[in-house]
Amino acid sequence: MYDTTDDSIEHLISAWKSPYNLQVAEYRDTITIGDLKAVRITFKNKAKNASYRQLIYLEKYSTLFEIMNINEGTEKDFETFYKSIRIEEYKKTGR
Repeated sequence: MYDTTDDSIEHLISAWKSPYNLQVAEYRDTITIGDLKAVRITFKNKAKNASYRQLIYLEKYSTLFEIMNINEGTEKDFETFYKSIRIEEYKKTGR
């Protein structure tokens, strides 16, 4: 989790790209989690035995959530996981 006043999605993406020394292909799309739009970014290294990272950024109120998968072989499981996320309104109970 990140505070949106401290970090932007673009800043976080740039930070993840830097270890690849620009030798990475980047793919972006928009997905829906709950009723919110999220940005999905996939990095694949261009080299043989390529490294892989899939990041999803979801913003709710002033909080930026980051969900990550680092194993391309588990991509379908990761998809099932993020599609199962439900975002419900917090309701404070009187105690």
